[in-house]
Amino acid sequence: MTHPPNGSPAALVENLPPVAEKVPVDAEQFARIDAELRNWCAVTHREILGTRDLLG
Repeated sequence: MTHPPNGSPAALVENLPPVAEKVPVDAEQFARIDAELRNWCAVTHREILGTRDLLG
């Protein structure tokens, strides 16, 4: 079986044991990453999900 037939795949991921970080990322780096991805996220939500803002 390659995937769970029932239940949430997200629940399976959430129940995995914690893994130590491989590459430390500080708040400044996260902010730069978020800024870089902001437009891509907006386009994705508008084009695929039909919404301008991420809800949730």
